[in-house]
Amino acid sequence: MKIEITPEEMLERFKIYGEIYLLLAPICEWDDMDGFQIRSYKVTETLDIEEGLFFQADGEEVRFTGIEFSEDMLNILYTKECDLGEYAHPVIHLETESIRKVKSILEQYVNAISHE
Repeated sequence: MKIEITPEEMLERFKIYGEIYLLLAPICEWDDMDGFQIRSYKVTETLDIEEGLFFQADGEEVRFTGIEFSEDMLNILYTKECDLGEYAHPVIHLETESIRKVKSILEQYVNAISHE
């Protein structure tokens, strides 16, 4: 399913991508973000979330399993309820509301580990 997107919405997605990058850069232990990863179990354990995290990808609800930076792109990792495979989607290809949701949960996570 291809998502129709306006130029304004694409700009917003890139803006949110940049905000996520800046949010996570201080907790990355390397000189660049390539290869940096956060798995969902770290987020759910830190924030004491039992039911898991869900968002929309290609029009269906999926379970968030983590994020990873690869070749300067932030990929969102997720699984679908219909199968057990893990998928990686570039963040800018997700629905804007889903990107906001991922950013929000990452903000909560970074805030929590910064105050440990």
